[in-house]
Parts: sequence; C-alpha cells; structure tokens
Amino acid sequence: MLTIGPIILPPAPAQTGGSPAAIQQATANWTRQAEQAIRQLLSYIIALNKSSGGGGGTGLPVGGTTGQVLEKNSSTDGDAGWYDPHYLIAGGSTGQVLGKNSGADYDVSWATFHQPPAGGLTNYVLTKNSGSDYDYSWTASPAGLIAGGTTGQFLVKNSGTSYDAIWATKFTVPAGGTAGQALVKNSSTDGDASFSSDPTVRSVVLCSGFTPQVTGGDLSEFEVPYAADGTTSLTYKVKRIFFRVGTAGGAPSITVEKSTGTGAFSATTVGTVTLGSGAYEGSTTTSLGTVTSGNKLRFNVGTLATAFNWTIIVELAL
Repeated sequence: MLTIGPIILPPAPAQTGGSPAAIQQATANWTRQAEQAIRQLLSYIIALNKSSGGGGGTGLPVGGTTGQVLEKNSSTDGDAGWYDPHYLIAGGSTGQVLGKNSGADYDVSWATFHQPPAGGLTNYVLTKNSGSDYDYSWTASPAGLIAGGTTGQFLVKNSGTSYDAIWATKFTVPAGGTAGQALVKNSSTDGDASFSSDPTVRSVVLCSGFTPQVTGGDLSEFEVPYAADGTTSLTYKVKRIFFRVGTAGGAPSITVEKSTGTGAFSATTVGTVTLGSGAYEGSTTTSLGTVTSGNKLRFNVGTLATAFNWTIIVELAL
C-alpha cells in the first residue's frame, strides 16, 4: 500500500509595510517553501503511478483490450495479466451439456446428452430395440467369446441351449482349384486335402471271374457314362487297366479297346496288359489316353494261355 504524508503549503506572505528589502526577503522565503511542497507532491504522483502498474509496481498491469479480465499468472504477488474471458455460451435447453465441436480451444456448443437408461442387472448389456437413435434398453447378457481355443479354431454350437458353444477344429475348403476339379484327400490326416483334376470316379468292370475260350474281341461292351443328368457328355482320363486271374497259367495278354461311333464296334487301342508267366495280376498306367461319354469299351484277348477266371477293370477319372 502506498502511504502519502501531508503536503504543507506555506501561507502567502502577509502584506507588510516594511522596507522593500524586507518584502523581497519574505517573498523569496515563501517561494522556496512552495517549490519544496510542489516537488514533494510530484514525487507522490510518480510513486502512485508506479504502484498502479505504470512503471513496474504491484498495481494493475499495462496493456489489455476492451472486455479482457485480469488473471493471475502465478502465485507471486502482483504477477497478473490481461486475458480474454471464456464464459458459458448462450442458448441450450434443460438437460443439455456443453460438447466440443472440434479440437479448437473453446469451440463448443450445447448438445443433448443421452445417458444409459435406468435399471438393468449385473452383467446386463445395452441392446438396440430398433433402428431409431438412442432406442435401447438393458437386456440379459449373451455369452461372450469363451476362453480357450487355439489358432484356426471356430466357435461351434455344443447343444441346442442358448450360448452353449465350444472351440473346435473345423476344416475349411482349401484355396485354389479350377472349374471341374474335385477335393481329394492327400493323406489320412484330418483336413489334408487339395483340389485335383484327376479324382477316380469310375471303376469299369469289363469282366469278373470269366474264362475266355478263344482269342479276339469280347462280345460284351460297356458304354462310358454321361454326367448325372444323363445327357451332359464328359471326357474321362483312363488312369489304369487292371488284369487278374483266379488260376495262374502261362502269360495271358489282353488289350482294352474303345469305339467312338454309334455303328459297329470300330476298335482303337486304349492299353495292353500282359501277365508274367505264372503271375496272378498286373496293370498298366502308361499312355492310356481318354474316353468320352457314349464311347464303347471292350477287352480283346491277345494270348489265351491256361489261366482261368479273368477279371479286367478299367479306372476312369475326370
């Protein structure tokens, strides 16, 4: 606090009837005393100006603009500055809250606050009742993801009871493959499968337990099958010709033939199997070509030998 002492001005010199020298001396004394009082007053004014912030004192700081307020910068006495006040904005309605519009300081507006509805029990969850905004209620908590499981497993229903599920290994269809290919097991390991263009889908038995009496083409013919609809033509790869006898004897030989026309059998060789002397069975998988739905297949005895009860099988694959 600035304390200002009394400032005493000397009384004006009284009129005197003395000599001019005496009057001059009295006037000089009054002038000197008045100057001292004026200097004292000026020093008080300077001190007051400093105290109010005009010269680094502890009063109001300099600067500021219309509407600004005085705010402390720190706990130090006199350390304050002028700042823009940020009041609550106008508007709003009962129950609304002040929400940020952006990351900018003080960019706010009044907004409706949607608090969770009353009620609910422990572990209940907030569930939408309809597509309307904020239309929700507390409902019994459905089971969340159960603990456990390993990489690649699926959550699978364990019974008809709601939320009764377990982690289980399920084998999905592998990636890749092209039109017409089939899923084929690569091994006995679960899930070990891949797409293949050559799954065996037909085993054609040309004869079973039959003992030919002469060489030459058999009278029995087998037609290569169509697709499941009975009309769509399919092209099969001949994968294997198998020849077995019930009683071995010599080195019998057979040739599987096909005929592509609809008239008399016009033979084209598919493949030949010759058993080793005294052998019971043999097969061939080399360069057997293809056959098409509607083609006719038969076997042709090349060497009869003394074997009995022949079985001849042709394996086809898409």
